[in-house]
Amino acid sequence: MSFLIDEFDIFNYTDKEKIIINYLSGAMDIVSDEFIYKLKNNLENLNEDEINILKDRKYLFDSRNEKKKYEDGLYKSLHKKEDLKVPNFLYIPTYQCNFKCPYCYQETYEILNENELENNVDSFFKCTEEILNEFTDKNKVEIKKQDVEITLMGGEPLLIENKKQIHKFLKEVYKREYSLVVITNGYNIDFFINELEPKYIVGVQITLDGSSNVHNKRRILKNGEKTFDKILNNIVLLLEKGIKVYIRVNVDSENIEFLKKLEIEIKEKVKEKEYNIYPYLYLIQDGGCSGNKFVINEIEYLKKILKNKENYSFFDVKYHGKNFYESIINDKMVSFKTKNCASCSKQYIFDGSGNIYKCWFGVGNPIFKIGEYKKGLNLDKKLDTLWKSRDIHSLKKCIDCKYRFICGGGCLSHIIKSNEDIYKERCINFREIFNFLIQKEIKGMIQN
Repeated sequence: MSFLIDEFDIFNYTDKEKIIINYLSGAMDIVSDEFIYKLKNNLENLNEDEINILKDRKYLFDSRNEKKKYEDGLYKSLHKKEDLKVPNFLYIPTYQCNFKCPYCYQETYEILNENELENNVDSFFKCTEEILNEFTDKNKVEIKKQDVEITLMGGEPLLIENKKQIHKFLKEVYKREYSLVVITNGYNIDFFINELEPKYIVGVQITLDGSSNVHNKRRILKNGEKTFDKILNNIVLLLEKGIKVYIRVNVDSENIEFLKKLEIEIKEKVKEKEYNIYPYLYLIQDGGCSGNKFVINEIEYLKKILKNKENYSFFDVKYHGKNFYESIINDKMVSFKTKNCASCSKQYIFDGSGNIYKCWFGVGNPIFKIGEYKKGLNLDKKLDTLWKSRDIHSLKKCIDCKYRFICGGGCLSHIIKSNEDIYKERCINFREIFNFLIQKEIKGMIQN
């Protein structure tokens, strides 16, 4: 007798058809209501061809043990791939910033040890090399220099008063031929432009929060001055140097209606250099020090975008389950995971005060600290292991959840900030998201 998996959802499509999504294999199929009835109520009425197709697409297995063997094999292959990922590092020279953004999460708690800026660049690189050497020794692998990614972030890392430290940091990155990502508000790019080397910089992320009139109300200098025009000019400087620019837009109810105007303003400025910019929408889920009055839920966000898709086609729209969903509708290889994000793997964040963290939404927050590095690498192995051990096998509710290989257990930083058990899952309603997308997008796409 064939064993039917639990890891699928059935969605309405037409009056006589349904769409099935298989979360164990990434298969998506349009089937008749009659077929669904047999699948749910009477497998014995399936013919041989139907059974073979269902087995091939991993809806059916010959036995529960065969299904478990498949699941275990998937988990082990993903886990092995995760083990071989090269450690990645972030360096925060300062938590100071020249902007006063209302949603800044770092404004919601007292920054740990924010005293005078200390130059820990040498210590940072010594510690990264120690972690990389431990990784290569353990896994018996060699690392290509460009596979080591360093991210420079803050606060605002590119403050003019930090120029000596930034100069030294960049010199050390280039000397080692590592890949560099810079996350900046973009205001001082013109001051540092001659030091930014396209050969090593894989991208610069800059935030523009809507059209100029909206952005200039939200992302202002501490003295109240506007920033939009200067940032846009600096983006052009980066593009002229051949550096990719990732434009992040933090979306909430206050700016979601003004994104078409932002697209027009960007295109008018960058002109033929548009090919090297990558704008994307990121839904704000925590309102920071301004509270949650402008935060909107994910379905409302998607409704706004899909209602007028032409207003948002310029942007890569981020949402939970995006990689999985786009893979299945485009018939591409699905990328599953066992962990939510890099913080639960080999990610290490070093700040200018000599502290080490795992999650960049917790930097500067004492409850997220996992070590120090002023006098050499001093990691709390227990805390590091605690973060690394969080995956779909360590979370009780995730073990049998149909969405586990899409979700990876959810965001640990939200759990910690809520003072909940660190082995508590944080669930996302993937069925609601996929059902909405199917009804609004797939149905129209297939019918057209």
